[in-house]
Amino acid sequence: MLDAALLDDGDFADPSTLLPAEVLADMFRFLRARARRDRRLAPGVCVGASVVRLHGTGYGVTDPTDASAWWTAAFAELNLRVAVSASNALRVAAQGVVPLGRPNFELVGVGHVFEPSSFWLRGTLGWELHF
Repeated sequence: MLDAALLDDGDFADPSTLLPAEVLADMFRFLRARARRDRRLAPGVCVGASVVRLHGTGYGVTDPTDASAWWTAAFAELNLRVAVSASNALRVAAQGVVPLGRPNFELVGVGHVFEPSSFWLRGTLGWELHF
């Protein structure tokens, strides 16, 4: 939980008086200002859409088959890139995803076996190599 949010003038405010979007915007301004002073840090925000394909192969049943489904999802991501050298960086990101379609997988004689969640969070940690 955030204890304080950084305001434009450099003062801190009680986050209970701010909307969640204002707290996030203030956090991003703080990281961006820090990145200007220290070129090794690079915060980022990304919003977009993705196309996802799920495929499954049945086993352990009388009549196993394959099934596939495509669906789309919208996402928003906050990330931070920490430069280790001119060509290497550590990248950390948190992403909230909302699928726009949710296929339902069923087995004959068994019924419903899987359906994607209506919302999920995804975190990534990676190493970037810049050429």
